[in-house]
Amino acid sequence: MTTSFRLLLATLLLSVTLRADACNIPVFRYALERWQADNLELLVVHASDLTEDQTRQVQELQAQSILSGGTANCRVQVIDLRQPLPEEHADQIRQLGPCETPQVRLLTRLSRGQQVVLWSDALAKLPTESLFTSPARLELTQRLQKGQASVWLLIASKDAGRTQAVEELLTSQLEKLSNEIPFPDGIGQPGSELYSSVPLTLKMSLLKIQRDAAGEGAFLQLLAAARPQVFMTDEPVLIPVFGRGRALEIMPTTKLDAGTIADLAYFLAGACSCQVKEQNPGFDLLLSTDWEAALFQGDEGPPDSGLQRSRKQSPATEPELVPIPKGNTRQTSENHAPSSTPALQTVVTTEPTALATASPLSPSSNGTDFPRWPLLFVGIVVIVALAGARRP
Repeated sequence: MTTSFRLLLATLLLSVTLRADACNIPVFRYALERWQADNLELLVVHASDLTEDQTRQVQELQAQSILSGGTANCRVQVIDLRQPLPEEHADQIRQLGPCETPQVRLLTRLSRGQQVVLWSDALAKLPTESLFTSPARLELTQRLQKGQASVWLLIASKDAGRTQAVEELLTSQLEKLSNEIPFPDGIGQPGSELYSSVPLTLKMSLLKIQRDAAGEGAFLQLLAAARPQVFMTDEPVLIPVFGRGRALEIMPTTKLDAGTIADLAYFLAGACSCQVKEQNPGFDLLLSTDWEAALFQGDEGPPDSGLQRSRKQSPATEPELVPIPKGNTRQTSENHAPSSTPALQTVVTTEPTALATASPLSPSSNGTDFPRWPLLFVGIVVIVALAGARRP
């Protein structure tokens, strides 16, 4: 790569950094209102005609899908090996072998598009009902739909003492952080509107799941398949969840401390700096719930950016830009808002006429506490250094 080309890339990088649109909505709330849940792929593969019972089971699976009027973020595809294989899943299907009996394979994409097999077994062994929902997932979605910023799933280990220690640490830290983390400045301004009447709060809660909990076997198997190396240990497992059931990560608690918890919490509560969902950390859990009805209750939500349509047609394969649209700045908050942000405790109704813009040299112009002048300085240093490299 030539020096001039590197100089051009550095200049483009700097210009993109400085021209980024301002967004003062917390990450968790932006995800809740604007990020549609990714559809997982459930492949039903067979090499001969399905029996009546098998056909009935497949129809039950399809009825659960959001594509067929259900509420589960899952696309069910029935694939006959006697027909040409769909190119997008040809490799996965070949791995199943001859399929003397109908087989199923559940696929998802983790961060950066990494495809992972969450379930692979005979159709007859698939738990049709508990695959999409369970008591813990029902509680999880209810908390998020009531306005909690995040729900931290704690998968208990066999070591009751270790689990209790982690539980006590998380409980105390989440309560502390729920009361001390400030909202970003500028929520409700043009470009940072809220559309749902769900209370805007910074409440974070803990939801513990025992590994032998009734009704959770399928859910725990899906989680373990996503990060098998984490579940191989006898440590409790931590999964912060936000938005519409997006798991930030599945992590061991071996070295969990107050600082790590705070870092994760501040990220979720900070101003959303990247509108591209797939370029943010995390992956969506398999859930069954009507997010639109729960969040907007028939009211107008964010303008359709085409993201929901694409989610219903196919799984995410390429990053998609979700614009911050104009709209009403209605926002409602319970008493969880810090006293330093009294505006969040009121209802504001205005009609913005333009999106918010920010001057790169003004630390507070983008509505956040993060100044952009350090980025400008670093960019200038890079450009000067690259330009100097051209000298003999």
